[in-house]
Amino acid sequence: MFYVFHGDDEFTRAEELARFRARIQEDGVGELNVTTYDGRSTQITEIINACNTLPFFTDRRLIIVTDMLQQYEGRSAKRHAGDAEALVNYLPRLPDTTRLVFVESVSLPTDKGILKTLSTLPNAYVKEFPALNPNRRDDAARLRQWISARARAKGVGIEPAAVARLVEAVGGDLRQLDAELEKLAGRAGYAREVRADDVLALVTPSPETRVYEMLDYLGQRRRTDALKSLHGLLATDPRYSDGLYPLTMIVIRLSDLLTVKDLTDNRRLDPDQVRKAIKVEAWRYRRLAEQAGLFSIDELVRLIRQALEIDRGIKTGALDPVLSLEMLLIDATRRPAQARGTQRERYRSRIR
Repeated sequence: MFYVFHGDDEFTRAEELARFRARIQEDGVGELNVTTYDGRSTQITEIINACNTLPFFTDRRLIIVTDMLQQYEGRSAKRHAGDAEALVNYLPRLPDTTRLVFVESVSLPTDKGILKTLSTLPNAYVKEFPALNPNRRDDAARLRQWISARARAKGVGIEPAAVARLVEAVGGDLRQLDAELEKLAGRAGYAREVRADDVLALVTPSPETRVYEMLDYLGQRRRTDALKSLHGLLATDPRYSDGLYPLTMIVIRLSDLLTVKDLTDNRRLDPDQVRKAIKVEAWRYRRLAEQAGLFSIDELVRLIRQALEIDRGIKTGALDPVLSLEMLLIDATRRPAQARGTQRERYRSRIR
């Protein structure tokens, strides 16, 4: 048979592949009958020749090909059409002594293209490994179940509050979650349950988590928490030290809030119409709607303009990134009464 493992969940995909390798190595010849090819730089004829080669002192051999099939999709499909046709014609004749595994680091479309064609072959086994998005309700439930099961496999239980804290800090990265669970199990002595305070003590939130945390605090006008998230982000990841990525994400969030506000207040659309217009999930719309209600349209327009001025200032070297982002968050998290007072002061200063 041949197998296609595709999807963004690198961790589970790698575990499945490791089980394949282990079964081949059970025959006692180890890695001699396991060969891996980079599909982006290997000719299809080389793959076919390897599949036709008899295994060494055993009954089976394993051929692993990474990221080949995705070349047969999209813009590069026409360029690789000959290779794709040769592969489809060869696979039904794959020798019984060969297990061929295609490992794709992205999800391939199942309703068209190469994967649809391969799925119709009688010796095909296709499995998708989609990443779990903690911001989707169904994925979030599966992610919590995965964490609880993984903790049990390491010999400990984990409290629901600790699971929630862990998801908040790490997101859906299963490899990092597994590593964090190993540390947490050690802290719990491989005996008691992992608690929320264990997670707070040991787990450092990922940069992406801090970004979305900061955006939610901004939208809720929680100044202290927003500034804390910003400082944590800039301190833990040097890639963001120039301030441009956090600033870009702030502009996107403010623009989303402005769109929701405009569609709701000016165009008088109902919630379902707004959600369909901006093409977001229901949970995300509810969050944006709640946050948009805390701002006026004029405020959001002013903040977006302020952010764009900061962007120009950072890129020209005229503004300090950290100080500028701090001032933007302070302005964005002012309560309406504070904002009106600030605007009056600016007006008076212009009169003087």
